[in-house]
Parts: sequence; C-alpha cells; structure tokens
Amino acid sequence: MIGLSEMKNKLIALFIVLIMIMVGIVFVVLFLPQVRNRFNKGGKITVDVNILLNEKEVVLSDLNATCIYENSVSCDVYSKDGRYSTKGGEYGLYSFEVIIPKEQLDGYDQDLILKLNYINANDWNNSETICNINLVSNTKGNLVGTYYLDTIYNNKDNVKQENEIVIDDGILELNWGI
Repeated sequence: MIGLSEMKNKLIALFIVLIMIMVGIVFVVLFLPQVRNRFNKGGKITVDVNILLNEKEVVLSDLNATCIYENSVSCDVYSKDGRYSTKGGEYGLYSFEVIIPKEQLDGYDQDLILKLNYINANDWNNSETICNINLVSNTKGNLVGTYYLDTIYNNKDNVKQENEIVIDDGILELNWGI
C-alpha cells in the first residue's frame, strides 16, 4: 500500500515533468523558425517596392500584383501601396508581376512590367524584402539606374543585393532568394 506522503511526492514529480514538457513545447514553437512558421497563416514572402523615376516617386498605391508559383500555379497575393505578399511556404520560384501604366511613369512612354522572382529554398522561411529602384530615362528612350534589395529572414539572416539595370523593352526583372 502506498503511503500518503509517497503519493504526494509522485504527484509533485508528475506535475514537474508536465510543466517541463509544456515549457519545452513552448520553446520549440517560439524559438525554432522551422516550427514557428508552420503556424503562420499570413504572408511568408513579402516585397516592399519603392521606385524613383527621374527623381520622382512612382505611385504604386492602386496597383495589384499577380503571383505564379513554379511557372504554373496562381498564388493569392495581398497588394497594398507597393507592398506585395503571398503565403508561399513551398520550395521553388515565386514570380510576382506588377504592371505600372505609362501614365504613372513621367518621362517614359510605355507601361513598365515589373517581374519580381523570388526563390524560396526553405519552406519554413519568412522573408521580407525592401526593393528600392532608382531609374532615369536616357536620350535613347531607355530607363537606366540601379536596384537595391534588402531581404531579412525570420532567422535574422540578412541578404543584400545591388545592381545596375538597363530597361529597353519595358520589362524589369529582378531575381533573388535563397
């Protein structure tokens, strides 16, 4: 027969073990990106686009983006004021496309198609990218300039990319990701 004090010690030990298990679960969910982001229902891939053309800001407030996964599957996209986001979550290429009408491009006589190609190599990653594009129109009717991408991942990695660009066909295509 188990004594009252022995039963009390077993209950205390069981209680301590249960608390340790709960603390372990909370730690895994809160601190491991591979687990935490499985619960994320929002945008896992987000791009904030800012464009200057001839030193004037291009307004992107009423422009919606489309997104295609692996060149075949349409993705839901949240679009607002140059911020484009999709749930993502699969390995592979996510291609955002935004068409900027020529009426919003002072000094350029055709629509600009902006293609943002992001390669997602880890399905647990959340990424937030700031995309700054600085363009000027030249005498040949082309747009020239630079772009700067600054991507921050949920594991605190930060990847930066900067390149010069020339647009002679109305299409600006940027590629990045891990």
